[in-house]
Parts: sequence; structure tokens; C-alpha cells
Amino acid sequence: MISEKEDQIIHMIYDAVLNQQWKRVLSHIATDMNADFGLISFLDQLKPSASFTFCYNSSKSIAKAMDSMEVKLLNKQAHGDLMQFHGIGNATLIDWLPYSSYAEDSPEKRLYDLTIKPSGIRFGNVITLEYEPYCCGFAGIYRKTNCPPFTKQDCSKLENFGLHLRRALQIYRQLTLIKKQAQDCYALLNHLNIAVIVVNSQYQLIYSNHIAQEILQSSHILGLDTNNRLKTSKRQQNELNQMIRSVFKGPSIQHIGGTMMLYKQPDEPLLQLSITPFIQNHTLNYLNSLSDQAVIFITKAKQLYQLSTDYLIKTYNLSLREIQVCELFINGFNLDEICEQLKITKNTLHTYFRNIYIKTSLNSQAELLYLLIKTSIHFEHIPSKIQNE
Repeated sequence: MISEKEDQIIHMIYDAVLNQQWKRVLSHIATDMNADFGLISFLDQLKPSASFTFCYNSSKSIAKAMDSMEVKLLNKQAHGDLMQFHGIGNATLIDWLPYSSYAEDSPEKRLYDLTIKPSGIRFGNVITLEYEPYCCGFAGIYRKTNCPPFTKQDCSKLENFGLHLRRALQIYRQLTLIKKQAQDCYALLNHLNIAVIVVNSQYQLIYSNHIAQEILQSSHILGLDTNNRLKTSKRQQNELNQMIRSVFKGPSIQHIGGTMMLYKQPDEPLLQLSITPFIQNHTLNYLNSLSDQAVIFITKAKQLYQLSTDYLIKTYNLSLREIQVCELFINGFNLDEICEQLKITKNTLHTYFRNIYIKTSLNSQAELLYLLIKTSIHFEHIPSKIQNE
């Protein structure tokens, strides 16, 4: 039998789906359970814009730290095993004091130094609301050092609130995603029939469309590390890092971005990555506001890009031979391989590229790569309504 106060809090939880008064919900839960601090946190590594944090009774600096991607990832690293062990909907009691003696570079110690120590809290009563490989959410209430620890009875009460929090937050997340999609500068990328990832200048994933998310969740050769950066096999990680890094160095280096194959075995390519910066003059309208970001297009190794021949002829007056050169280039063939495929000399190939640059008003391989990816047949399935908005 729940008390009248608990019943009121449950009603507040569902009201917060629309009025977004999650801090008020946390304040009532914390007060009802004699806690000093309350927190709801949700992390989505594949779609960071869908992550959120709500804090009660914390300073602005602590609230900002709690909402950072760094702290969310540290929380997942430090408590992921605990979340999986106890399962969704079950409360866990935590004593933060031992975290102060962990190794300096451990996620527990870094989390302690960034949030626990400055806030003066020690005891936590935390419930897992969701947990998947790249996604987790939890709610917690906390007490300071001079307070008694939480009890099993406190766990039962939080689990009752947690049941309703989980249901309400699922609805809230769906509504939030719908609203964000209407304003999202990446909305167009959701309609492409090709996997797309966007990373920032720290090489962290900040966007992935649904096709890329499926690849990251199922692939054994491409995923995310604990800092939300792309990771692959040890023998190819350095090449991937260098190619992404080249995007942010800009004109100071000879080659910006490019294509690379990811291999399961040396003779068994599985995925092809095409890496390029967002280019202001040639990018899609929805992406004009983006800067300091790199886009990575992913295809299966045997799935070659096919260019829209009619479009390239009508728009840029490219010859069929020039389009052949472009199609080999976009599929990762180097200069020698293109010459071999087309039975031409390097001088002839350089002439083709010079003419292509003139006709398209481009100046670099990175610009050409981005233009060609946009004009591949994968990009011809975007609903006209989206294109014209």
C-alpha cells in the first residue's frame, strides 16, 4: 500500500512527460526519502543529441559536469557491470568513499574527482532504467557524508518510483526525439539509403543515422570506444585515426580524408569508409550551419557506389569517360589502379581530373569525394518533401 505522498509523486512523474518538471519530481522523491541530491541521466552514444540529464539541488558547475558526455561515459564505464548484474528496475546501494582510493586514471576515480568530491555526497541509491551496449539510463538519490546510508526499505521505495519513471521517460524520450527531428540539421541524413556518421574535432561521434546505428551495433570490426570514438582492429586503428585527423588539419596537408577498407582478414574486406569534411559551398542545405565536423559514409565492401550518370552530365557536363574515372575514384581505387582499369597513362588520368575539377568548380579530392557521394544513387531516394523544405 503506497502513501498519499507517494501517490502524488507518481502523478507528478507522468505530468512531467508534458510539463518537463523533472527537477520538481526529483525534489519530491529526494525529500520523501531524506536525500540531499537527485539525478536522472540518460546516455545514447549513437545519438548523443538524445541524451539528457536532470539534477536536483546541485550547483551549476556540478549540473554541467553531470550533463557532459565525459561524465556520462565515465558513469557507464564505472557502473555498467553493476547495472547489468542488478538488472533494469532494481535499485543498487553505492558508497562513493572507496572511489577516492582507485587508480588516478580509472573511471571510478575520475568520476569521483569530477562530481562526487565537489558535491560532498557519499551514499547513493540508484536504479537502472535502461541498459544496452551503447545506451543506458538511471535515476538516483544521494546523501552527504554526515548522513546515514540508505536501507533496503529505501531501495524498495525507489524501485516503485523507478517503475513509473521508466514508463514516463520512455514516452518523454519519444516526444523529445519527434520535436528534435523537426528542428534537427541532420534530419535529411535520416532519409539516406547509406550509413552516415558525423564526428567532431575530438573524433567523437555526434550523429549516426539508423543504418549506421545498425552497423555499429552488429559489426565486429567497427564500433565505439569508451570515449565515444570510432574503433576498429588494432592493425587498422592508426590509419582510421590519421584519415579522420586529416579532415581537421585542412589545407595544410596534401590529402584530406579519403577512403579505406576495413578487413576481417587481410584478404576479406567487409566495410568501406569514405571520410570527408563538411564543405560549406557544396554541402546539402541542411548542413550549411555545420563546421569542424567530418562525415563518414559506410558501405559494405562489395557494395560499390554507382553514380547518377544523367545528373552528372546535365549538371556538370561530364563526359562518360570522366564519370568512369569518378566512379572508380569514389570506390577507393588509387591512381595506378584507375589507370590499369581504364588502360590509360597517368598523364591522361591527370588530364581527366583537371577537367573534372574545372567543370565542377572544385579544388581538392576531398571536395570531389563529397560531391560524388552526394550524387551516388544512394542519395536519390530522399523524399521530395524533405528536399524542398
